[in-house]
Amino acid sequence: MKHLYLLICVFTLLFISQVNLVLYPQVGILVTSAMVILLLFLTIYDIFDLYAEVLFAYLSVIPFLSLFVISLFIQSLIVRDIFIFASLLIISELFYSFLPLKNKLYHLRSFKFIILSLIYAVLFGILAGLYLPHSNLPLFLSALIILLSSVSEALYFQGLIQNAVCNLINPITGVIFTIILYGFFHSTTNNEQLIIIILYGLCGTLLYFFWKNIYLVMIFYLLFQITFYFISHNILFF
Repeated sequence: MKHLYLLICVFTLLFISQVNLVLYPQVGILVTSAMVILLLFLTIYDIFDLYAEVLFAYLSVIPFLSLFVISLFIQSLIVRDIFIFASLLIISELFYSFLPLKNKLYHLRSFKFIILSLIYAVLFGILAGLYLPHSNLPLFLSALIILLSSVSEALYFQGLIQNAVCNLINPITGVIFTIILYGFFHSTTNNEQLIIIILYGLCGTLLYFFWKNIYLVMIFYLLFQITFYFISHNILFF
């Protein structure tokens, strides 16, 4: 139970830091910087058990990326997202390189369920593309964001966060926490878009929950976003 309280406290602090960053940028930068330092401090010093410390390290990525993007003064949303997802991919791979071999993410087990992943992705992509407003984003930059986000989010949210919470508490809590964090990571003022994003993240999280195959999640994210783009000429995060 203490681990559950720990998750709630950490998530609440993350929420406060990110809200301050949006509403009161100057205060938010200080609060978010303090949040990064706190998470790294809890990671380095043996205050909790190893599983908790690993999760602290993973969670420090979100406030760190927020500060990183602010420091670059990027005005274009497309360029900003490219930086975010590219950075998330690099950091996730760095974390993965330190995982023991028993936690290997890249394996082909349960790959027979790829058909299920493809069907979910295409059907959900079509429905979302018809439901959300259309726009007209450049093909090359959109393709780059789609590729980066599909791989980086699967690695970070399913491969790192979901696995870490499952080890810390249990698989069901891992699913719930990952979905909440995913929606929080993609917070938007468009409620309809946020619902689609949460359902999109939920499908990827459940695919990993049942079959523990990171490739299925990557394929789902990638094919969903490709289908969504060709219908709406938009990407999910705009």
